[in-house]
Amino acid sequence: MVNDAASDTSLTSLKYVDDLTLIETRAHKEPSVMQDHLDELENWAAVNHMKLNPEKCASMQVSFMKHSPVQQSPKIANVTLQTVEVAKILGVHIRSDLKWDNQIAEMLKKANGRLYLLKLLKRFKLPMDDLITIFSGFVRPLAEYAAPVWHPGLTAKESAALERVQRRACKIILGNQYTQYDEALELCKLSTLFDRREQLCLNFFKSLMKSERFHSWVPPKKSTIHNRDLRNSNKLSVPRCRTTRCQKNPHIYMANMWNNSSV
Repeated sequence: MVNDAASDTSLTSLKYVDDLTLIETRAHKEPSVMQDHLDELENWAAVNHMKLNPEKCASMQVSFMKHSPVQQSPKIANVTLQTVEVAKILGVHIRSDLKWDNQIAEMLKKANGRLYLLKLLKRFKLPMDDLITIFSGFVRPLAEYAAPVWHPGLTAKESAALERVQRRACKIILGNQYTQYDEALELCKLSTLFDRREQLCLNFFKSLMKSERFHSWVPPKKSTIHNRDLRNSNKLSVPRCRTTRCQKNPHIYMANMWNNSSV
């Protein structure tokens, strides 16, 4: 029913089942065309005997100018959409300043809440191997969901807060055997959450390189740019970044990881 929704739009459209996001990138002096595309979407809905719900829609502006342009609030069915600072898209909290405070706070809340399950099972003397399996399958995934999106942009404080989830889990699992975090990881045969996220990002980037649909997200190899046979010809030509925000861009971050890996 919704496969052809916004199929003719010139804007960037991201769609998953019935979740649709339209993205407009423009210079601050250019007029917005978002409303025109929303009108077309509304017409599409009417033709297909459906109705858009403006209460479930919102708009967000991302701008890093000293004086951000006045945002023109778009409308659906003559209802002005709410302008938000944080939007939840497929379980990931996107902020208008591209920071990850809300995402990390939500993951910490869920993961720490499930640690109570470990405490209960520990009281019933469940074997250590089973406790580790439960942590790996029911707690840790909550602290790693969509890691390639937000991991490159984490602060040291946020990374440490996530690591404390596993530290607490190790203390629960080992009980009186717990001495230090590094030793606990060896006993439980676990990696740090940071190392796991790094590997998740690298694996995700490798999948992009093999994908026909998303290979364009990967920077070209240096060998495709010049004809000289150099030692680093097989490495990716990663754009230089002058800002920290650019360096933390997931594509840039993961491309540098791939260049620095031994793969």
